[in-house]
Amino acid sequence: MSRMGGTVSMGIRAPIIRSGDDLVEIVTNSVLETVKDGALTIRDRDVIAMTEAIVARAQGNYASVDDIAADVRAKLGGETVGVLFPILSRNRFAICLRGIANVRVVAGAYIFCALMSAVAGLILTGYHNIASLTLAGDYSMNSLAAALIGGNAIEGGRGGVWGVVLGSFFMMLLMAILTMLGISQVGKLIIQGCIILAVVAAQQLWKKD
Repeated sequence: MSRMGGTVSMGIRAPIIRSGDDLVEIVTNSVLETVKDGALTIRDRDVIAMTEAIVARAQGNYASVDDIAADVRAKLGGETVGVLFPILSRNRFAICLRGIANVRVVAGAYIFCALMSAVAGLILTGYHNIASLTLAGDYSMNSLAAALIGGNAIEGGRGGVWGVVLGSFFMMLLMAILTMLGISQVGKLIIQGCIILAVVAAQQLWKKD
């Protein structure tokens, strides 16, 4: 009868690995402690593996953020470097980008975003003549649709400001037309959702090509 079961793996908690640590001793002690606690039973042909990350840390074989920044400056001759913000999402390369982007630039982007949000809130409050925490709740779909129509990738890392501006004008025009046609708020949300799905699908097809 052929083998039906697959490989079973489990993680073992170990101390924080630092440069110069004896990785063999740490791994051995961690495995023995796990066996002692009864959480693991070692069998013949079992394999104990270590990730390359802890091996690199123990060997001191990794690049710091300062190393990355120095390497970029050396390769580009100290010229101005333009960094495409990955919308600061949970991106595995975000730490590398922090080495290239000046901290003041990142902080400035957050501050500018906060100021623009405050200005938008004041304009919206004046437009409706009331103040409410949920006043802009209906604009979430509009904002997302405008960003995507403007060419920003939904996963982050690609896009521009002017594309969002054009996307915003398009959504304003579309909402005005829908209002003139007497489309209900539910209908507007459905149309916005369809636009978002269509743009995301087009981006994925474009990426494959």
